Amino acid sequence: MSSNTLISPASKCSNGLRIAIDGAQSTGKTTLFNHLRQQFADLATFIPEASRTVAERFGVHTMGDWPRLLADAQQLQRFFEAEESWQKTAESQSSTFIADSSLHLIQAYRQYFGAAARSDATKPRYDLILYCPATTGGVGDNFRFLQGRADIDRICRGILSRDHDGQLLELPVNLSRLSQAEHLVGDLLRLRGKDSRR
Repeated sequence: MSSNTLISPASKCSNGLRIAIDGAQSTGKTTLFNHLRQQFADLATFIPEASRTVAERFGVHTMGDWPRLLADAQQLQRFFEAEESWQKTAESQSSTFIADSSLHLIQAYRQYFGAAARSDATKPRYDLILYCPATTGGVGDNFRFLQGRADIDRICRGILSRDHDGQLLELPVNLSRLSQAEHLVGDLLRLRGKDSRR
């Protein structure tokens, strides 16, 4: 993956545009998601991170609650299944969306924690993945644990290189990330809008 990857808008944009923001925990995905939502709320459906949405059902409200869930293999398997089910349902409800994380990333967490792979053999389809690389540190938010970020980053990159057929853009780690992603997503959404009016 390279931040110099050229994105060429595909003709399939007229059938919708499926975008996900991926990367290990605490890499700025939600910050980017919220920025894009402020800019393009009227042009796409915005799907929040499945993990945050599903976690409360499993007793996870803060970073301190994760160890209990992670220590229970059966409950963790159910968590991943619920997370994937929620994500698939949310993605099926709109042809044009921007998701704060993809099904590929959920698979990376499954692999990292030794949970069984998803039983659905269908590859998730995204037209574009905006990838936020893991750097040293990471910003805690009192919800996300920080351990394993480098390993999850490595696993996710492997899954994407094997299973992702769409475009992939690794974003810079500096503040130009927001403007670079905004420019690209804006161009693609406007192109999709023009194609759908033909």
